[in-house]
Amino acid sequence: MGNTVVHSFLRSGLPVKRKSHTFDHEPQDSEEEDYTLSPKRRKVMSTTRYVYQALFEEGQGSDVRIVALNRTWNLHKLYLSQSPYFNSMFNGEWRERLQDEIDIIITDENITSDALHKVFGSLYQDEIQIMPLEAVAVLACATLLQLDDLIQQSVEVMKESINIETILLYYEASELYGLIEVKNSTLDWLNRNMLFCMNASPEHLRQVSCDLMSELISSPKLVVVQTEFSLYLLLKNWVFLKESLFFRNYETISVAADQYFQSNKSSTPFLLTDTGSTYLNAFRALRLQHLVIHHVDMELIESDNIIPVDWFMPIFKIQWYHMLRVDQGVDKGPKQVSEEDFNRDCVRCGRVLQTDTQHSWRWTGFNFGFDIVISYKNGCFKLRRFQTSESESPAFQSQSQIIALRAKKRHLMYRITVCSLDKNGRVLSKGETDIKTVSLNENEQITVLSFPATLSFPVLLSANFLLTTPLRSTDEIMPSIRPASELYA
Repeated sequence: MGNTVVHSFLRSGLPVKRKSHTFDHEPQDSEEEDYTLSPKRRKVMSTTRYVYQALFEEGQGSDVRIVALNRTWNLHKLYLSQSPYFNSMFNGEWRERLQDEIDIIITDENITSDALHKVFGSLYQDEIQIMPLEAVAVLACATLLQLDDLIQQSVEVMKESINIETILLYYEASELYGLIEVKNSTLDWLNRNMLFCMNASPEHLRQVSCDLMSELISSPKLVVVQTEFSLYLLLKNWVFLKESLFFRNYETISVAADQYFQSNKSSTPFLLTDTGSTYLNAFRALRLQHLVIHHVDMELIESDNIIPVDWFMPIFKIQWYHMLRVDQGVDKGPKQVSEEDFNRDCVRCGRVLQTDTQHSWRWTGFNFGFDIVISYKNGCFKLRRFQTSESESPAFQSQSQIIALRAKKRHLMYRITVCSLDKNGRVLSKGETDIKTVSLNENEQITVLSFPATLSFPVLLSANFLLTTPLRSTDEIMPSIRPASELYA
């Protein structure tokens, strides 16, 4: 950057007499070499390096002093004019153009003295190195001085160095400075790692803002490890951490969070208190219809008394109505559903596979008679509509109960994403399906994803399923039933 003006500066007549700077001789190939015939090679300081040391570091020939954050730099208007900020100042009708000392009032808290020093120095050299943890400070300085190339370099550093230590810092910077690329990259990382990395690091989880948490919980791209109930537990621990700033015994966080909420003897749900109202939007983003699918989960939610019971009453009615439609053969599953409806209503679940061995699992909870089993072997993921035969069914079930909620062929919509992550939570390899619709008979199995190359483990699988047809048209909805998203808006 700085080399573009060096020659005109040297011709300006300012006292920048070059000093002699040398380094040690390079090693010779043989001690017996005839030194009278071989050239003597010395490494001479480059012009760029000399300019940086003599003009910037030592301030030789300075014609302006810049004062900011209790620090003074002896600099040169010719070099500073590479910045539109200073170029306008020195060439416009500003009083500063005639001053030998210019005070810069810094209002951006991200700007530091060290970052300013680095950015001023960048005007005297061809390139600079930006470390990840200083990227935001350098970006803030570059934004102040309107140095677009340096802004872009900072953005690239941020995008390439996202990890659990930098993620929230970078996200906040993307919001503050309008960095769309950085924001998208940080949200992608958080959607993948919220229940994988962040959930395992309470200190970082505590720092997540309410607005960001609400955005993540409502995101259709969020990777949910296990089931929706895992998100409820995440939110519960997150609220406890934010309300218990001095808690550090992270190994007991689940027990401590249980005690924190269940020790509250008030009949008022936490979210309806002054303290709890701060977290309303994050809990509203939960898909309540997928929280009421297991009796143990429901019992814990009720004993916590975080979510008002009134939120659940319409959900029970809707789920019962769905079950009746499936049981009586009216709804055999979704076939033509928009992407918007799928993203809003689908079940969110997932799993972490730690080793490259054979795996087979299902997610627990009520599933409207569509028991999904996922299996993995040798890079291939398969989905099966599992159904026990009548001879295998428990003796207490009658034939009518076995047939209930079971149609010979059922429709299912799904989207599967599988990714391998490095130690920083960044994607090494990834495979995903579009939103697909299949019709499956009992115990029919299909291949959903196949990887020709060896996967690097651990592997994170995210699955979205739509088991019933969303109730959206007026002829399908009872007068007292409304879409779940409207019930507690």
